[in-house]
Amino acid sequence: MKTSREIKDGYDKLAAVYAVRFCDELNGKPFDRSLLQRFVTAVPDGPVCDLGCGPGHVAAHLQTLGANSMGFDLSPKMIAEAERRYPTVEYRVGDMADLDMPSESLGGIVALYSIIHLERQKLEEAFREMHRVLKPAGQLLVSFHKGEGILHEDNVLDTDVSFDCTLFEPDEVSGKLERVGFSIAEATVRRPYDFEYPTKRVYVLADKPTS
Repeated sequence: MKTSREIKDGYDKLAAVYAVRFCDELNGKPFDRSLLQRFVTAVPDGPVCDLGCGPGHVAAHLQTLGANSMGFDLSPKMIAEAERRYPTVEYRVGDMADLDMPSESLGGIVALYSIIHLERQKLEEAFREMHRVLKPAGQLLVSFHKGEGILHEDNVLDTDVSFDCTLFEPDEVSGKLERVGFSIAEATVRRPYDFEYPTKRVYVLADKPTS
């Protein structure tokens, strides 16, 4: 697996073309839009953080749904794209495995495909950080590619970057979430849309119990 520095450098290199390719992607993803709407409705008072926000389109969509959203990403150049495209959203640069946020400060966290660059043994650590910063009754939405093993890419969007993508099974992710204290509301699998990478997608909704 790549180091955090390598992942940051890769997304910095990819930021401009990535933003052009993906900023409108939710227009073609009715399932994702519906799930995000349900998620926002369930969030208690407090900010909603899009972890691994990339060019900011999901954080901006959350804002249109009424959430007090913010974006958080490892790549400064991705954050620069987000700030330019969606300036009404607050953004921060940082590592999702070590969130520079006070405990119990967020009402919700969205992590769409941002866990795919984590090693399996570091997944629980990242979930523990998410649990720490969520308020009681706070909501979590995590998505990832379904499967086993690791996918490796040396070219993304005609750009010479090298990434590793960890595949997960729903039970593995749900189990790790439960071990750090989350309660699983649902786990849903969908087939890829025609314009997506041909892997099944998993969405896990969870919450931080109030006691």
